[in-house]
Amino acid sequence: MRALLHDSWDEWVQLIAEAIERGRGDGSIATSVDPVEAARRLAALLESLGQQLTTGLIGPDEARGLLRGAIEKEFPE
Repeated sequence: MRALLHDSWDEWVQLIAEAIERGRGDGSIATSVDPVEAARRLAALLESLGQQLTTGLIGPDEARGLLRGAIEKEFPE
């Protein structure tokens, strides 16, 4: 089970990192952003937000606001 979770997590982070790379390529994300590190932080946040939403600790609007704030901090203009 642990190997499956590890592989799934790595795949999830890689998908996010690829999206960040595309943004770096088109100029919408600064080239100084490390795609893998930013992807790991965002994946961790999304994982936690998903758990909080599922358990009712936060609502969708709050989750969106937290994610929006994190994206603004990860990818300043």
